[in-house]
Amino acid sequence: MIFKIQQKVKQRFGIIVISLVLLYIFVETIPIHTPLHLTMWGLLLIGYQSLLWVPRRWWTDFGRVATIICIWGLTILSWIILDMRSTAVAAAYFLIGAIVQKLSRNTSIIVALIIILSFAGIELSASESSIDSILLVVSNFVGIFVVLWGYRIKSEATQLTKLHYQELSFIHNQLEQAHADLQDTHKKLEEATVDSLRYAVLEERSRISRDIHDSIGHGLTSVIVQLQALPYVIKANSAEADATVRNVLEVARQCLKEVRTVVHEMAIDEADLGIIAMKSLVKQVQDRSGLPIELTTSQSISRWKYDISETLYRVLQEALTNVIRHAEASKVEVSLQEDDNSITMTIIDDGKFTDPVSITSGFGMSGMKVRCERVNGSFTVQNYNPHGMKLIVKLPFDNTSLEGETK
Repeated sequence: MIFKIQQKVKQRFGIIVISLVLLYIFVETIPIHTPLHLTMWGLLLIGYQSLLWVPRRWWTDFGRVATIICIWGLTILSWIILDMRSTAVAAAYFLIGAIVQKLSRNTSIIVALIIILSFAGIELSASESSIDSILLVVSNFVGIFVVLWGYRIKSEATQLTKLHYQELSFIHNQLEQAHADLQDTHKKLEEATVDSLRYAVLEERSRISRDIHDSIGHGLTSVIVQLQALPYVIKANSAEADATVRNVLEVARQCLKEVRTVVHEMAIDEADLGIIAMKSLVKQVQDRSGLPIELTTSQSISRWKYDISETLYRVLQEALTNVIRHAEASKVEVSLQEDDNSITMTIIDDGKFTDPVSITSGFGMSGMKVRCERVNGSFTVQNYNPHGMKLIVKLPFDNTSLEGETK
């Protein structure tokens, strides 16, 4: 309780001092202690003290102006009727200070001007007042107004600077949090990329397993059936037996060829990334969209590093998505060609585009370019005659990421 009182006193220390000074001035300037003078003195004191103690939130702009005008009118009345000039002069100084602090800028100038002019008019109407004394008091009023006005401007500028600093600090904290969130999201996306590539590999291998079961399994079943029937065929017709043997050998050779193809495809990507994931992606997109997509590769495909696999996969994924959404193409051709130092992926569609300049600024092209440059590769967009688009991605095998980390 005592602590709260101390805090309130500390917060309102300036108001308390001004209030005591105002009370002292009123006590010293009252001319005669008659009941009428004391009544007027009390009304004026309450009015001026209210300007100090009534909370700002209780006042409207019009209410402040009306209150100040009424108090000043009561002050002039006490001056004219009860000869309370000294109190009026002291109150005028205080009122000008209150005007500067309580009213808006334009309103404070107008109200202060009204008070100064009305004071000068009353002084001029009094025969005992000289021009010099009037100018001296008016100049004092103007000087006080200018000084307090300058202090107000400086105080408002300081508060505005402090407010801007707080806003900037808040924004800085938000940006730091957003940066941390982006880093966390980036990490999760990297993990999701690996998971998606591995899922694509698993899905492609599942498809290969089904193909083995459907094609090679069917062929071997045919071989077994024909071999079981061969003794009976030999007994019945030796010429037909020769044809059966040739047919069995052809089916067996075809099965062996398919086995070698599957083993080759599965062996070239033991790291669970690479050409298998891209084939699975092409098949998924083709099944879902109905768009014919042809994927061709060079005779030999080496094992790729993770960053090459990820870049090729993501660029192909973005390119196929763009073709489906925007190109209105009837087919897409994807080619993967390797040499000793690099791998080149070419994506061609027969869509509606004829000017690659209008394409490069949108449709995810900037993101694909950034991905390629991140592994020191290149990304080129060309038009494909008579219409369509051609994307060329070239990535070096001995690549170093922009972060300086070899993957």
